[in-house]
Amino acid sequence: MSDALPVEFRLASTFLAHNNDVKQVLATDVNMLLTCSRDESIKGWRNDGIYDPEGTKQLMSYTPSPPMAINSLEFVEYRGTQFIFGGRKDGSIVIYEGNNTVPFLILKGHNQNVCCLHVNRKYSFLVSGGWDHNAIIWSLDAIVAGNSTDLQYLKLVGHAHSVWAINSFDDQADSVLTGSADRTVKQWQGDQLVRTFSAHNDVVRSIVILNDGNFLTGCNDGKLRVYNREIEKPVHVVCTQPEEYIYGCSLLKSESLPLVAVAMETGVIEIYTFGSDLAPVFVTSVQIAASSAWSVAFMPNEDVAIAGSDGYVYIFTTNPTRAAPEAIMEEYSVRMANYIAERTEIQAKMLAQQEAPEVNIKVTLDDAGRALDLKYRKGTDPAIAAETFIRANGLPLSYLNEIVDYIKANVPEAARYDAVKHAKTHAESTREVVGNVVNGKKYDHIFDVKLDDGKMAKLTYNVGEDPQEAATRFVETYGLPISKIAQVANILRIQIPELVGFSPAGNVDPLTGGGSYSSAGSSANAGSGGSYADPLTGGGRYVPGSATQVVPNSCLPIDKQRPRGPLCPVNKFTVFADTPPAVAFDKLRTLNAAQDAPLSEEEISAIESIMRAPESEAIGTVIHYNSLEKALFNWEPVHLAPVVDALRLALLNAAFNAEYCDNRRHRIFERLVNILVSDPEIPVSVMILRAFANAANHPAGQALLQHDIPLISDLALKFLQHSNAKLQVAAAAVLTNIALILWTNTEIKKVAELGPREDAIRALIKAFEGGFTFDKMTEQSLILLLQAISTVMWGDQSVIRLAKNRNLMPFVNVIKDKVANDLGKSLARDIVEMLYAV
Repeated sequence: MSDALPVEFRLASTFLAHNNDVKQVLATDVNMLLTCSRDESIKGWRNDGIYDPEGTKQLMSYTPSPPMAINSLEFVEYRGTQFIFGGRKDGSIVIYEGNNTVPFLILKGHNQNVCCLHVNRKYSFLVSGGWDHNAIIWSLDAIVAGNSTDLQYLKLVGHAHSVWAINSFDDQADSVLTGSADRTVKQWQGDQLVRTFSAHNDVVRSIVILNDGNFLTGCNDGKLRVYNREIEKPVHVVCTQPEEYIYGCSLLKSESLPLVAVAMETGVIEIYTFGSDLAPVFVTSVQIAASSAWSVAFMPNEDVAIAGSDGYVYIFTTNPTRAAPEAIMEEYSVRMANYIAERTEIQAKMLAQQEAPEVNIKVTLDDAGRALDLKYRKGTDPAIAAETFIRANGLPLSYLNEIVDYIKANVPEAARYDAVKHAKTHAESTREVVGNVVNGKKYDHIFDVKLDDGKMAKLTYNVGEDPQEAATRFVETYGLPISKIAQVANILRIQIPELVGFSPAGNVDPLTGGGSYSSAGSSANAGSGGSYADPLTGGGRYVPGSATQVVPNSCLPIDKQRPRGPLCPVNKFTVFADTPPAVAFDKLRTLNAAQDAPLSEEEISAIESIMRAPESEAIGTVIHYNSLEKALFNWEPVHLAPVVDALRLALLNAAFNAEYCDNRRHRIFERLVNILVSDPEIPVSVMILRAFANAANHPAGQALLQHDIPLISDLALKFLQHSNAKLQVAAAAVLTNIALILWTNTEIKKVAELGPREDAIRALIKAFEGGFTFDKMTEQSLILLLQAISTVMWGDQSVIRLAKNRNLMPFVNVIKDKVANDLGKSLARDIVEMLYAV
């Protein structure tokens, strides 16, 4: 690379590397590029082959057993041997030696996903970080010895949440840095904590070592920070241009021009260099045709390799001789144009809704369901719109106040109208004071306010302060009635630029309107979840959100990131527990007789006993386990409906659930997934999805559903679009149960993890962006889908921000328009409020 600043990176190559997200791309110094993926594989690619469209790119492929997603990679050539490390979802680290596709060793120290790996060759250690909040230091010498039984390691315990980033210093022995979802970076000497570095506003996803004890961090708040290891606060903070999640950083240690590449959400990669004081300086950016750039790596030839969420690896170069041929560029241009068009269309729709000067609210006034248009122009008196509506539709004038309240509840601008008007009338009696000290204390803003008795008072405010707190301080200082707090807070919101657009208290949809539901204001049947019935049996089999609240929702503080009501968060698993009718037993025996190798009488009777009494302890025996498994694997999928129906019931039994979802989970899970992927007949699909839903009723099944959230979610979302109502509800129940599992992990078990919930929300949005059709969905399925969305996002600012950045809002509004149930509409509005709350 020349001394001139590289202003343009050109596409050099792009190739499909995996069938799912490429979670990491890793450059090595042995003419090989490594990738890993959620498709459960690690692959090696020839550096000199990836530039040739017709050449052989792939060197090798590793698929560990049992199969599971691989989310992190590391490589080292040590003592003359090449070792490849893969961090897996179950907390293990699989190690391969050279080209041998049989694992050399498997390390087990974490109990949850290993999301980052790092090798320090100088001091001979490997460091791993996981969702279990810990980092572990492993000895390379002990690993090379090949004995995992007696392998000792140091566990770094101190983070409150997942460890997402790791690096180490070469000028200090055993000095490790760990970055976490708890928004801190910690420095360790061995397993002893040395220092904690703060000032991050979100998850720390990447750490890059610079020089002289300096290092750079990439954070989900879209900022790069440079620290010195002797100082706990950053010496430089630089905001990336798109301010998107930062997923990875890579340093090019070039003497002519050191660079750092930053991979981000929306597929943006920014390139920075460093000033003389190590402040990051923006150089250029590139865009890939994928929604996320999960990882980035500088190659030995100074090209940039990027891991895409679309399964592709992208190579960009500043060297004109390695630029992609015209045919590749044309193909890439088409993909990029389609990607940009899709994103532009979504953003345009959302912007149009936000900027529309007039809001149109559909109102139903009679039992006939006649929808009337209630129009409100933003910034005007809602009483004028209400009066116009009454006259146009021949309604009694007594409806006026009710309609005004309805407009205010549905349109934020209307709700703020009185406050704005009141503040304007007080403009002459409220003016900002020159100077910033009151009673010896500095404030960012000071106003002279004329009180009701004509006296002047000082209203003080600091930037970042809750206006409600400032108003409370003012009222207490001057002995005013408590009822004045809201009025004073509204004055601050109007007068101070930093608070423009701040919504007054109360759950109001900031885009489409609508008051948020609460238990106190719900209909009489809300507590029982409404009229939800099993569409297969007609019985009241599952009741989403029907559990009794210990504390009334109306007594809980309002938190727009944590809406509470009869539907959100989901507080009860959706299960399908009806025992089959007599005809199902006849069907089972008829189909068994048609098999080439039918079950024995003992085996068929064992399955029938499951169908009759699934909760009985008597069914938890080997004959029951083996009989059902034999039928699952030996019968043709077209005949499997009664067998999978028996499995659906068996999974409600704790012992059976543990056997099938733990001891036999890989065989059973793979079989069921393979059947679903083959598009079986509707009854078989319904029963498999119901079996997945029922698995959530016990811990082993919950662990199974978390084994591969993207895969299970993708399958459920596929069948959710089917026209068959039974299939829709079964698929929606799977999504809702996964959401409840993740919510329970965070809110009840206090295992605050970003990864699984992030996976779930990504799967939902990815399906929506891929042409998802809501037109065939029933009301019950739509509401279950809203419950899944809201519960996955509930209370997790990072996940809510991700959903907002990926433009979830237009899809929620589509669902809201299709739902007639008031509780469903309120839930959709609360999801929109969650998105606006970050």
